[in-house]
Amino acid sequence: MMKQISMKQASLKQASAVTGVLMMAAAAMAQPVSTDLGTVGVGTNLSDTFAMTPGLVKWYRFTVTTPISAPDAFADIRTVSEASPTLDTLIGLYNSIGQRLNTDDEDGPASFSALSFGAVCATRPNEAPGLFSGPAFDGRDGATLGAGTYYLAVSCFSTTFGSTNWNVTTTHGSSGSVTLELMAGSAAPSAAVFSSAIASPNPVTAGQNVLITAALQANCPSGLAGAVLTADLTNVGGPNAAMLFDDGTHGDVTAGDNTFSVNYEIPVGATLGSRTITVNAINDNNLPSSRNVTFVVQAGPAVLTPVGGVYTEIEDNDGKARANVVQGMAAGQSISGTSTGASTANPGVGSADYYRVSTVQAPLGIYRHQLALTSTTPGHTGTIRGRTQSSGTINATSDAVLQTSSNSTTPTRMVQWYGFGKSEQVYYRVTGLVATTAPYAATLTTSSVTPVALGSFRPGPVTISTFGLGYAADTDLWLYDGGLNAIVGAGNDNETVALGGSGTTNQSILQRDLAPGTYYLALSDWNLANDQSSPVTDRFRSGNVTDFPDVVVQSTELLPTRLDFRLTDSAGGVTFAAAKPGPFGVYWATFTIATPCGTADFDGDGDSGTDQDIEAFFRCLAG
Repeated sequence: MMKQISMKQASLKQASAVTGVLMMAAAAMAQPVSTDLGTVGVGTNLSDTFAMTPGLVKWYRFTVTTPISAPDAFADIRTVSEASPTLDTLIGLYNSIGQRLNTDDEDGPASFSALSFGAVCATRPNEAPGLFSGPAFDGRDGATLGAGTYYLAVSCFSTTFGSTNWNVTTTHGSSGSVTLELMAGSAAPSAAVFSSAIASPNPVTAGQNVLITAALQANCPSGLAGAVLTADLTNVGGPNAAMLFDDGTHGDVTAGDNTFSVNYEIPVGATLGSRTITVNAINDNNLPSSRNVTFVVQAGPAVLTPVGGVYTEIEDNDGKARANVVQGMAAGQSISGTSTGASTANPGVGSADYYRVSTVQAPLGIYRHQLALTSTTPGHTGTIRGRTQSSGTINATSDAVLQTSSNSTTPTRMVQWYGFGKSEQVYYRVTGLVATTAPYAATLTTSSVTPVALGSFRPGPVTISTFGLGYAADTDLWLYDGGLNAIVGAGNDNETVALGGSGTTNQSILQRDLAPGTYYLALSDWNLANDQSSPVTDRFRSGNVTDFPDVVVQSTELLPTRLDFRLTDSAGGVTFAAAKPGPFGVYWATFTIATPCGTADFDGDGDSGTDQDIEAFFRCLAG
């Protein structure tokens, strides 16, 4: 027979069960007995001192009504004691429902504890009299201390902070005086904060380039504003304030990414061994910061001295880093060596021979230099070396072929480059065959190049284009200023739709806003190389480049019949006939940008006050 339970009994039993559940929940969620610090906000500076006794967990409670967040505000918490400097405290931060948020053991001074939220730059000192300083407050425990009620447990080693229900247990037996400090405020103006600074390659060979790269923390906007970086290179024979760039040039990879770079050539006679240079930063807050960079400088290559006009090879010179240095080479002088192979790993006569050739300084102008190989055992090959480039990023440590000598040129087996009288440099390599046992001679000839005068054009938007002129040559061009310096980004290999082309041809379109002045145009077929990375406006951005500035190298001996181009300003366009001037040749032209009818050299030929200028003046007045 089943036992009958009255409705009253059932109701009482159910109520008892619910009450038990509620009592258990209340016991599980009981908030710790705490000292209430009140409301915390920007400008708060609180402290409380208590007596630590064995087994004590001291609880504090505080409320944040408005989130305290980076980059403008901070909240820093720590324990400290001058009276009891040997105490080893621990702290744990919990939210309003007993969930553990953060803990710390020894981020405070000595063996005391600290937590830091908010601003990561404009760090705050973490010092106390008579104690070793702790790590500066730098927001390392969270970018924000959000709105809500918090509970902070303070105890000593050894203490365990549970993950829920404010479950903190301790076995410590320490005694002493402990002060809790809670500081919240507005971040001060910051210096630029370095995240890294390196040198590449490391080690670097004397006479070679080292790339200095320094990155700033992007999460410190106050420190980034107006940041200017320089490197003190006096310890490696350089200037005390070499500028670092974040513009995609000078070795910098990506413009505007807060990573700054500069390429610097270590002098041949630089002191060897471990060297330290300093990268300095100053920003709009006029606050300085710095980072040291240490790298090794190793012995440089041999510097050749001419005897009777001949620079004679010294082994080992089978790579760029070991290239024999030929300084100030003049027309008629030659380089002599022996090569029966092309090895870059095993020095000796079977290896490739590398030379770092600079030409003698000359008045500013355009010069064509040629090195032609001769030997009683013909068969040597000469190449001009350069660097690879991928999507506009130059590989600073690469070794690539820019130009290869040929039997079909005049003179045979010559290589050719253009310079501007600035003692510019190229890497030149000679390789041989088993049969080329006799010494070779590479003799230099130099000739001046007179650029074609195109006349005068108006300031403002100017377009130079080989596109759509009835021929299909793969053209390549670059624009230079009046000092024959390559203008950053002022080149084009393959046109794009955005520039007014079809986006399908290998012809070139360059668009620039040009101020008054003199300009030079270098135009040829692909590949036209200087030390500049390909601009983002180019559809082909992987052409090889030169190792050094002030050098122009054209890669092919082909002779397209036409290099015609059109130059257009705000008044209209003019089409010019042009052709490649021989193997490895570059067509050079010059033009001026001037206010219409506003110069005495009206026809732009460099000679003022002539009859031709008068005729040009009246033509200008007539439109």
